[in-house]
This record gives sequence, C-alpha cells and structure tokens, in this order.
Amino acid sequence: MSTPLAHADCRASAASASSHGRWLTGSGQLRYVISLADQALFSIGNFLLSVGLVRVYSAEEYAGYGIALSIALTLQAVQRGFIIKASLLSSETFNCKAGALLAAHLAITGSVLAIAAASYCVLAALSTGHFSSDLAAATLACIAVFFQVDVNRVFLIKRGTQSKSLLISISIVLAYGLVVGLGYSGIATFAHSMLILAAISIAVSAGVVWSGIRPRFRDGFRELGRDIRTLFAWTTLGAIAAGTYMHIPLFVLGTVQPALQAAGYVMTRNMLQPLGVVMRGLDLVDKHGFASRMLSGEGEAKGLIVRIVLRNLFVSVSIACAIAFMAEPILRLTYGEATVVFASALQMWAPVFVVMAMILPLETVLFSGGLARPYALVTLISAVASLLATYALVPKLATIGAVAACLVGYSMHTIGAVALALWASGRAHQSRIAKAPGNRFLAAEPN
Repeated sequence: MSTPLAHADCRASAASASSHGRWLTGSGQLRYVISLADQALFSIGNFLLSVGLVRVYSAEEYAGYGIALSIALTLQAVQRGFIIKASLLSSETFNCKAGALLAAHLAITGSVLAIAAASYCVLAALSTGHFSSDLAAATLACIAVFFQVDVNRVFLIKRGTQSKSLLISISIVLAYGLVVGLGYSGIATFAHSMLILAAISIAVSAGVVWSGIRPRFRDGFRELGRDIRTLFAWTTLGAIAAGTYMHIPLFVLGTVQPALQAAGYVMTRNMLQPLGVVMRGLDLVDKHGFASRMLSGEGEAKGLIVRIVLRNLFVSVSIACAIAFMAEPILRLTYGEATVVFASALQMWAPVFVVMAMILPLETVLFSGGLARPYALVTLISAVASLLATYALVPKLATIGAVAACLVGYSMHTIGAVALALWASGRAHQSRIAKAPGNRFLAAEPN
C-alpha cells in the first residue's frame, strides 16, 4: 500500500504535468506533428550514422555495430510490456505512477546496461581481439540509446512536455556526428566512440526526461513483480519471438557467410529502418489517443484503429515502393558503387516494412483487450516458421535469403494478429475479456 507521501507526490506530479504541458492538452494533431519531427530527426541521425560508420570504420567494425543493434533490439523484449503498459495509461494515472514507473525503467535498463558494461570490461581486459570488445561496446551504446528512446517519448507525452523530445533527438544526432568525427580524425577508437555515445544518451535522458520525478523504488519493484507474473511474461515472450524475424537471420548470416554479407544485410535494412522507427514513434501517440478514446467509448476507439491501419498502409507502401524502385541509384549514392550488388536485397526489404507497419495498431487492440497470451503464441509460431526459413535459405541465398526469412516471419505474424482480432470481435466476449489480467493496461489504478 502506498504512503500518504506517495499520494502527495502523485498529486504534485499531476499538477506539474498539467501546468507545464497545458498548451498541448487536447491537441492531438500537434502531438502528431511533434512526433513526426522527432522521428524525422532521430531517423535521419541513424541513417547518417550508418553512412558515416561505413565511410570511416572497417567492414568488420560496421558489421559489429549492426549485430550489436540487433542484440539491443532483441534484448529490448524485456522492456516491451513496460512500454505498452505505460503508453496505454491515461495521463492522470500515469502521473500518479510516474515515480514507480521511472524506478521500474531504471531497474530494467540499468540491469541490462550493467551486463553489457561488464562484458566490455572483461573482453577488453582479455585482449583476445578487437572484434569482441568492439561488439560489446557497440551493444552498450545501442542499449543506452534504444532502451531509452521509446520510454523517453512515453514519459514526455504523458507529462505534457512532448516538445522536449525534439531536444533529445537533436542531442542524439549531434552525438552520432561526434562518433563519426572521432573516428574520422583518429582521436578515438571505435569502442571508445561507442562508450562516449552511451554516456551522452544516459546524460541527456537524466537531464531532460527524469527531471522532476523522484523514483519510488519500492513501488516500482512491487509493480514489476506483479506485472512480470501477469503481463510481462507474455509480452516478453512475444517480443523475443518477433525479434527472431529480423535478428536471427543476421546472426546466422554472420556465422555461415562472409562478413560482407552481414554488412550488406545491415546496410540495406538501414535504408528502410527509418520508416520502422517513424511508425513506432507514431504508435506511441496512437496508443495514447486510443487510451483516451476508450474512456469515451469502444466504438470511437475502434474507428481510430481503422484510420491508423489505413494511414500506416498508405505511408509505408508509398515510402517502401519509392525506395525499392530506386534501389540501385540509392545504394550507389549512399554507400558507393560496390554496394549495388545488394539492390535485390533492398527491394525485398520493402514488403517487410509494409507488413511491419500493419502490426502496431493490431497490437494495440489485442493488448488492450487482454489477449497478450494468445498473441504471444501467434508470434511464437511465426518465429518457428522464420527460423526454419532462415536455416533453409541463408546458406544458399546469403543476404537475400536472410531478408526472405524475415518476410516469412512478419507475414505470418500479421496474418495471425488479424485472425486473432477478428476472432475476439466475432465472439463478442468483451465483458469476460475485460476481467483478464492483460486488461490492466487500461484498468491500472494509482498506487
């Protein structure tokens, strides 16, 4: 049970959010504009970092960064349930839980960062080769950036200070430029540049996002303990399974094919990665809007989801097709003439990202309806199919086979999610589903 002091902090936090962000309240369109600008900055930064790493560092170091990014995004599965739960809370409930949620975020991210930092220190001390320590340093940097980006946005949206997300993205873009500049000038090694990136990311989050929130670790650990038993086990299983579609093919590719093939996979994926990042950023605003619409009525919330699906389809098809149509000149201009051989792989990435864009709004419906467990089983089945395709295609088709295996997983995932949503709607068991543990995403009360 929370103390009176905690409730006082809750009221103060809610009042602070209201006073600092009143200009944003009720302005859904403005939230989308800020989110698009934020995502554009962050996506451009990641794209320029990818180009800069190719130009400045060796193919082995670049492949190491790509593998590190996949490791970080796969590990982020442990955080997925936390992000979804926080994004589907009303602003009032979120502000009452802000201290506990920050404590939970620090516990999750801090634990993973500590493991990555310890791995780097051990590998650097052993001096068995640069690749392992470079990979550990890059993993630490990717965790520091990507474990924070969605959480930062949720915290700022819920507290009515979303405009600060632009400041964070600008800081990260500048940090990316510093990484490339340090490598170009020879001032720092690849590993040291990655460590500097990690430190900047943590410092920016602490100064911009965590400011004004006092972590309540007792409440945070209590919530984590309860949610791990009822929610996070299924969301983590589902996120890990979904992560295999994109990341396991890369791991296998790096094992059975030359490093150049893994680099080609990463280079072509990064051309469309900004589209995925933009969609995920918009999804946080969508989930915030969905939570508000659910308070007004289920029909209004469903109408919002339909509009989101159509929007995602239009945007993803338009961008993906444009990039696929101009695959060769884009690769030639961005990475150099030698990379044109991966044009077919880039073209195959287009349908992958179109299918991915459809999953996010479906996920909102399923989680808010308490269907975390069957949804996790859908992703698990899709992961098995993707894994089988990986071992069948990658040894023979290299990069193209890896992308094809990724497409298999996401396609089955989307088909399964649609079928599950239609089944739930057709059965019309909303009263029973509303009592399921998974529905706590919307029903959570202040501590």
